[in-house]
Amino acid sequence: MINLRTLLFPPRCPFCGRVGKREEPCKRCKASARELTGEVCKCCGVLPEDCFCRPLKPFAFERNISAFYYAGGARTLVLRYKERSAPQLAPFMAKRMLRQIEGRLEGDFSAITFVPNTMRATLRRGYSPARLLAQELSGMLDIPVVEGLARNHAPQQKYQKNAAARWKSAKENYLLRNGATFFGNVLLVDDVTTTGASLDACAALLKKAGAERVYAVTFAASVKKKKPR
Repeated sequence: MINLRTLLFPPRCPFCGRVGKREEPCKRCKASARELTGEVCKCCGVLPEDCFCRPLKPFAFERNISAFYYAGGARTLVLRYKERSAPQLAPFMAKRMLRQIEGRLEGDFSAITFVPNTMRATLRRGYSPARLLAQELSGMLDIPVVEGLARNHAPQQKYQKNAAARWKSAKENYLLRNGATFFGNVLLVDDVTTTGASLDACAALLKKAGAERVYAVTFAASVKKKKPR
């Protein structure tokens, strides 16, 4: 007997969207998506050889953990999620992020918050990618989402030319919402981190609002190739 639901909504690879027999990553995407397993930096969350920590200027967050590198199948998924209006990918992404939280973080969290988009970007997509991930994780962890951060009208970081510009821009991009207060450990959510600038700026604001410690979790980490010496 033909299943009408399956006929109308066939199973697809969550990474590339190709139709398959099951709702799981296809072989090609499995091979190209680099999941961050094993030993990683206990601060920035990537493999030791790709560490982007700043020893002379520590991050405001205690630790970041990421599920994948922003490459291959994982990059394809994020682009679909953010640029092709695919909010249905949020549960899959959050489940992979949950693996990292359960495997690498200890302790209780008083709240979950997220790195905000500009209002223009949210209206264009119809949703906020980081907020949606935070909401999914909130249901899985039974921790409330607190919208304590806002985005001003500074240029988006993806248009910045270099890391120095991204750091400068990040400090100008975010602000605390009026009356926002936090306490204890706070989980900060975003879809992708590159230099850690946005996470750092947001973590600093959360601590200003009362958070004792801030732990960040992202679906992917984008690490630029280091220049040869």
